[in-house]
Amino acid sequence: MTHSREESKRTPSTGGGRGEVSSTYRSTSLKELGKEKAITPTTLLTSQLKNANSDFSQDDLVKYWIEYANSLTIEKIHLKNTLLSCKPVLKENFIFEVAVYNPSQKDEIFDSSPLLLGHLCERLNNNRIKMDIRFVEKDEIEMVYTTTEKYDYLLKKNPNIEKLKELFNLTME
Repeated sequence: MTHSREESKRTPSTGGGRGEVSSTYRSTSLKELGKEKAITPTTLLTSQLKNANSDFSQDDLVKYWIEYANSLTIEKIHLKNTLLSCKPVLKENFIFEVAVYNPSQKDEIFDSSPLLLGHLCERLNNNRIKMDIRFVEKDEIEMVYTTTEKYDYLLKKNPNIEKLKELFNLTME
């Protein structure tokens, strides 16, 4: 009888928040070697994903990114907030970029990337998806302080604010 290593997975331990590695072994007999294995839904899905490279849009990427974020439990609230505030931007060749504001956000996204990318690969039917994480440059962050700066910023976001200002005869202080 021979033994083959089927998988190695990380399981949470109770002490100190560190994970321990456990292995599962499967035995195979000589009689089983000649027999065809049954195709399970998981095997079929895995083989379909290996050949998947469908095109997708920026909107599709963001839609499934948000879907994943909303599926997270309360224990992952920091990751959820990070994903909702740092949306991906599709580049070329199925690569997308996520701009984060601090190292903590980068670590959160990086640590969850296998599950996140698995979700995106499945939902977008594309296994060639790759993610780049970068820090937002200080020049990119637009900080508004004064009342006029706040008004101008909101006006850029929604030009209808000017109509409201005129309609209600509002002035800036």
